[in-house]
Amino acid sequence: MNSENVYVETLIAHKMPQGIGVVSLSQLALVFSQMAKELRMQEAPAQQQEAFQSAIADAAGSARHLTAAERTAVQSTLFTAFDGLPRKHATMAVRADFLRQVRFPVSTSSFSMVHAAVAR
Repeated sequence: MNSENVYVETLIAHKMPQGIGVVSLSQLALVFSQMAKELRMQEAPAQQQEAFQSAIADAAGSARHLTAAERTAVQSTLFTAFDGLPRKHATMAVRADFLRQVRFPVSTSSFSMVHAAVAR
């Protein structure tokens, strides 16, 4: 099971911007939920699902173009999509640049090769 394929294919299917662009948290919630569902359907081990979440959370957490509140909101949206626990955050739209910064651990994927094909 290839994490980056799930990630990239879901972004493409939902026509998510991966550069300069803005997305709503509700749109991110839908995309993250689809990713979680796909990982479960493919029976990804819990450790791989956690690494998947961490890769996205790390990209959002280190995104310089997001404010602290936006980072927290994106991460809360991500975690809720995977564990179903509601978290409070403001409704907002955020810049989508962080989606291009997601890097999966080498042991679970070869994201750079797949991402290079999508980035074209």
